Amino acid sequence: LLWFDERCTGCSTCAQACPDGCILVETKPNADGSLEKVRYEIDFRLCMYCGLCVEACPYQAIQSGGVFEDAVYEFDTMYKNKDSLTKLAQEYLRRNDYTYPHGQRAPQDVIELIEVQAKQQPRPVSKGERVVEEHTRG
Repeated sequence: LLWFDERCTGCSTCAQACPDGCILVETKPNADGSLEKVRYEIDFRLCMYCGLCVEACPYQAIQSGGVFEDAVYEFDTMYKNKDSLTKLAQEYLRRNDYTYPHGQRAPQDVIELIEVQAKQQPRPVSKGERVVEEHTRG
């Protein structure tokens, strides 16, 4: 699952649809009537990947897809907060020509933000890419 902060309004529909209760959304109201997402967390240790959250989200902020990195050595690393979910989503967009899993292209301001951040820090490499790189050296 991928969560896209720029598409999320903080409505908590995904959390309400989740039968496992593995999505936590905490918001506070802004002066303009919108909601500030104080916390957004997914506990993949509990998630059964049923996709009900994906179906429930009216803004397509949570979508099926992403890299398969759920085979972990430390169980607690499967608990993802807002920052780690955003990094995963941005990495997905970078690797997929800034196109969301459902096929729509990301807005230009999101693309520009991701590109600026990518220049400031090295691109994260998935476990699979690290294995291929190690076996193709030499």
